[in-house]
Amino acid sequence: MKAQNIKELGVIDMNKVEACNGRITTFVPIKVIGDELDGLLDTLHADFKKKHPEVDETMFTVHVVYIYGELDSPRYELEIIVWDESNDVVAEFYEEIEVNLSEQAQREVKKIIWDALGKSIFNL
Repeated sequence: MKAQNIKELGVIDMNKVEACNGRITTFVPIKVIGDELDGLLDTLHADFKKKHPEVDETMFTVHVVYIYGELDSPRYELEIIVWDESNDVVAEFYEEIEVNLSEQAQREVKKIIWDALGKSIFNL
């Protein structure tokens, strides 16, 4: 997918940071993400509604993935799950969405990751 520019990420949940195979993934609450993501979510919502027209209440889960240790890294991607609030079995998973974060957002993501890793590894 085309790279999105995201200027503001907002608060990231430190308790939901996972590291695996050169990828660190963290959950970002949708209500605090900047305006540029709105267009992407509208597009994904339209795709979801086309596939699942019976769904009334659509929910989004957004993850920011920090990728390191690869040829074209470090870089950031989004993983977005669009799902039915009343039946979470009905869901679509959109991954590997390239994203260009602002300098401030990159610092925020890295700080959250650093804090979470320090907490989990060294019990800080």
